[in-house]
Amino acid sequence: LAGDNSEDNLQQTFGPDTTNAKSITEFFRLAQVSQTTMLYDDTMKVRQLLQDAFISKFGPQGIADRLLFEPTVCRATQDRQAAAVELCQSGCDLVIVVGGYGSSNTRHLYELACNYTKAVFIEDATAIRSRHEIHSFDPDRGSASELKDWLPERRPLKIGVLAGASTPEFLIGQVLERLAEFLS
Repeated sequence: LAGDNSEDNLQQTFGPDTTNAKSITEFFRLAQVSQTTMLYDDTMKVRQLLQDAFISKFGPQGIADRLLFEPTVCRATQDRQAAAVELCQSGCDLVIVVGGYGSSNTRHLYELACNYTKAVFIEDATAIRSRHEIHSFDPDRGSASELKDWLPERRPLKIGVLAGASTPEFLIGQVLERLAEFLS
């Protein structure tokens, strides 16, 4: 929010197709509307960054008139993420995330699980090939691959299962049944 406020500088800074603003002053009032499946904590971090930048530029007075925040993260997504954190923090040896590879909500659950323990991301029970091999998706690489020795050998074993909001219950049940084959 500082520096050269000209249209040329805006185009250089943000790229020619990013904005049609004539000057930075058009950004002196801003609204943040968040994607509904973003992790709630990430949404709040973005909010804080924007708020800090606006306070730095304009001071704390009148910030509410310049910056509007609409947290549109849906309650069900937020509740699911909070439950996922609680599950992951409970000491899981492994977390299996079930859902569509293209699902933003499911990808966020996988990212969240990876912060706490070993996690695999599968679409359905057919991905569990054997106790030694699983077909798992890696969002960072954008592809799925076969993982070897994915299931820890020691017993008892604590496995958490998370699923995206759009994952049908019967798929989750099939994954649980498939896991039971290897854990009995």
